[in-house]
Amino acid sequence: MRESRLVDHLLVVPSDSVHRIQESHVTAYHILWDLVHTLLADHRGKLDKEI
Repeated sequence: MRESRLVDHLLVVPSDSVHRIQESHVTAYHILWDLVHTLLADHRGKLDKEI
């Protein structure tokens, strides 16, 4: 999958523990969610004017 052209970014958690892998994925998801919503909030006025 790492060399596949089907994905832009790949999060690999080098662990044999399913719990650690899931924990890492959930943490990454929440960080990305927060970043996207923060960026959207910062640009809300600009986006409203363009529409």
